[in-house]
Amino acid sequence: METTMERINSLARELLKHGIASSSDDAYRQAEAMLRKGSENENSSSQMEERMNMLSRETGYKLNSIQKDMNALQDDMARLKKDFSQFGADINAIKAKINSMISQMDRLQPGEAKSAASVETPEKKDNLPVYMQQPHKDFSVEKIFYFGNKK
Repeated sequence: METTMERINSLARELLKHGIASSSDDAYRQAEAMLRKGSENENSSSQMEERMNMLSRETGYKLNSIQKDMNALQDDMARLKKDFSQFGADINAIKAKINSMISQMDRLQPGEAKSAASVETPEKKDNLPVYMQQPHKDFSVEKIFYFGNKK
């Protein structure tokens, strides 16, 4: 690989040979300026290339991240659709049970409804205190509460 000085000298000779420069000092200055400008262009182009590579890597990472997020969201949406369809099926089953219970109640005769109600009332009376089992009788408060002398 040539050194910078050798490149400048060879370019200066070429400039003098083709008549572009009027003197050797002028050829040297023009060659130096040309090489400096060329190296700046090379540096800027290599910097641009590095920047482009870095941006493409960052973009690739971001695209992968976005793709992963989209896949996760699609999985979540599929799970939610499944859950909602299950909820709909459960609601329909409950509606069917309610409708069957309503139809059974409509089929009952009025006498049957009264007999069913009368079966439940004795059980409830057993759970009540004695003074509430027969509310139609007179009772005195003195029988419930003791107002005697405190000893």
